[in-house]
This record gives sequence, C-alpha cells and structure tokens, in this order.
Amino acid sequence: MRRASSVLILLILLVSLFLLSVLSNVLTGYPESARLPETEKERTGRETEKEPSVLLFKVSPATPQLYWRVWSADYYTGRNWLRTTDEKVLEELPQIQDTNATRVFTVEINSSQREIFLPLASANSTSANISLEQTENLEFFTDTIGNVYKVIEHGEAAEEPLVYEVSWRDTEVDDRFISLNNIPEEIIDKYLQLPNIPLEIRKLARDLEDSSYSVLDQILADVQFLRINFVYDDQRSKYLYERITQGSDISSYIEKRRGVCIDAATALAIILRIQRIPARISIGYKPKGMEDGKLLYYTTGAHSVTEAYLPPYGWIQFDATPPLEENPLVKVSPFKKESSPGSKLFYQFAITNRRNLTDNFKIFVDSKQKWNIEAAPEKLRVKPIQTVDALLEVTIPDDAKFGEKDVVTVTVASLKSPQVAFSILVITQVENVLHTSTTTTLRNTDEVATRGDTF
Repeated sequence: MRRASSVLILLILLVSLFLLSVLSNVLTGYPESARLPETEKERTGRETEKEPSVLLFKVSPATPQLYWRVWSADYYTGRNWLRTTDEKVLEELPQIQDTNATRVFTVEINSSQREIFLPLASANSTSANISLEQTENLEFFTDTIGNVYKVIEHGEAAEEPLVYEVSWRDTEVDDRFISLNNIPEEIIDKYLQLPNIPLEIRKLARDLEDSSYSVLDQILADVQFLRINFVYDDQRSKYLYERITQGSDISSYIEKRRGVCIDAATALAIILRIQRIPARISIGYKPKGMEDGKLLYYTTGAHSVTEAYLPPYGWIQFDATPPLEENPLVKVSPFKKESSPGSKLFYQFAITNRRNLTDNFKIFVDSKQKWNIEAAPEKLRVKPIQTVDALLEVTIPDDAKFGEKDVVTVTVASLKSPQVAFSILVITQVENVLHTSTTTTLRNTDEVATRGDTF
C-alpha cells in the first residue's frame, strides 16, 4: 500500500511538471513526456548508434521553458524552408536592460564553429534580451525581422565556451487585444507567402476555420486538429537533425498523417497562412538531459515549432507535433463552449488506449483561471485498442465577467508508465448565454461508457 501511494505521488509530481511545461510553452512539446532523461544513454543525448550526438549548449537554471530556438525561416518552396530576411552588424554588443525581467538565464555554447547562432527562449525580441561581454574577436549580427542572432568569431577559435545571459519576461496573451489589422507590410510580404498549395490542403484549412473563434482560438483549434489526427513517426526521428534540415513535404504529411516535428510545424504554418494569419517556422532544440542543475542540449534534441505573429504581443510559439503512437489518444468535440456566469458546462472525452495491453490511466486537469474543474472518472482501466468516455465539468463562477475565458488542460497519463501521456485543451468563455440547468453534476451522470469503436 505504501509503495502504491509513493508511485501515485511520483506520478502526480511528474504530470504537474508536464502540465507546467505544456502551459508555459503554449503547447510546446516533443513528443510528450512527463520526465527528463535519467539513464546514462539518455543523459549523453544518444538516440541511436548511427546518429552521433554532439553537446551544443547548456542552460541554467533549469526551467519549464524547455525549447530554445536558434533559427527561423520565412520562405517555403513546397519542400524546403529558406530564410530570406536580412542581417545587419551591431557595432556594440547588447546588454540586458530589461528591469521587468522575470527570469535571467545563462547560456554556455560548446562550439568550435566560428559562426554561431545564439539560442533564445523566445522569438520576440521585446521579451528576450542578450547580454554579451564585449571582446575584439566577436562580431555580432542581428536579423530584426526573423529574430535571429548570430556571432562570428575572428582570429583563433576560443577554447572556452561562449557564455551569455538572456533575460525573459513572461507575457500573458489576452486574445481580446489581438488584432491582425494594420500589420506591417514587411510582415505580410514575408509571412503570408505560399507556394503552389494543393486544393485539398486549402480546403482543410478553410474547413478548420470557425467564424466564432478569436484569432487565438483558431490557432489552438488548428494545433489540436494536427495533434489529434496525426502520429509521430518514431522511425523517421532516428535521423531527426537531418530530417529538419532537409525540410518537409506538406502534401505527403497531410496524406499519410504521420511525420516528425518539422512536418507538423510546416503544416501548421501553411494552414495559418491560408487563414491569413502570419506564420513561420523556427528551429531549435529540446533538452536531452540535465547535469549540475543545467539543461543539456544536443544535436539529437533538434526540434521545430511554428510561430504566429499576434500583435501587440509579437511572435508566439505553437507546437503541433503529434504524440507517439503508444500514447493514449484523447478527443473532445467541440473544444470550445460558451455559457453564463454561475452555470456548469460538460465536455465529453473519448479516450483510446492505442497500446496492445490493458492499461490504467489517470486524468489530470488544470484550469488557467483556477475555476472549479472536475473529471469523472478520475481513473480508467482501458483494454487494448478500446475507447472509453469520460466527462469534464466546468463551473463558471458567479462573479465571472463577460468575455472572460478559461483554458483547461486535460492530461491522460498511464499509471504504469507516466511518460505515456497526452494532453488536449478545452476553452470555456463567459457570455450571456441561456442555459437549461445548473443542477446536473458528475455525481448523477453515468461515469463512463465503453464503446465498441476502435482506433
């Protein structure tokens, strides 16, 4: 009994970290995992014997902001991504001047290359500032449109790692203030560009559009579609660094519904552009281990996400990378509902066990607004390739204001293997909507109904 309690406590801690990572990265994950690497093989970053792993940089202190971007691309050929934005030389290296920074990170780059792209926690240059010591050997370049920062080292290559600081200011995105009107022409020209896109992809983007959605709702709906209806190709990920640099064929990805992060980032960026939302991809890294309180970033941790331009907040990252096939599949429809203050809303979930063995799952919920959220049943026993239903109850406070919104993260995690988990979002918005009853509760509804359909 004591051992079972300890396992449950560990699971709760792991999923809590997982939820924090999901929220802080705005769905940034690759693929979903509730833990950091622990074994020596994982700690050194090795994924396969065929793909060499090279330590690129370290970040301290450790933080849920796990993805660090290095490079961005604006022009899509239909197969490859190119960066066509311009760089300019800065006479003086920047220094941290953000007195409102909520976090300051130290980055150590282990590279013998003379040309180094600097990792950043954010695309938005108003949120991240770099502080480098001025030396005669370093020449600093910046791309203010692509938000790319580069250092060229002249003379003999330094043996010591390049160390700099990045300040980070947490930004709370409120979609009531987002407006796509009056976007600068240079942003429109670069980030709405489209090659010859097949009609079926344009139709998919239009079918995903909902006139009742805000801009942020629409992006989250697109992300959720790509995460739920696609599968992460674990075989292709064995050479992930090469796959990312080689680009992505969006037509093949949409047809096969299987791929890696660069495919998902490309699909989301193109769908957003068709929907007239400026978007691009960025390339960076996720950590492959931790040592002495520092996150370790290797070539085998290469990752790609989508960035959308959302004034007045600038570039915001979204990750549509699908889960591993062994992870449970969770679906909800619709993912957004509206109701009045003091009412209750119910969402019905379909949870599919895609593994070839019976598994026990636990449902975790997290409310951004900290409203009263309950799930029933909290624990599920699901047979192989079987789907069961669960309910989520959202109670809107009596004093909630019209237009107020709550984003709820629902995570379904295996009790046997906590890293086998999948998260989706539901959105509740407060509006003057008539509702029939507030007396129904989870306690007087059927807890779960096993259905005969399979994945």
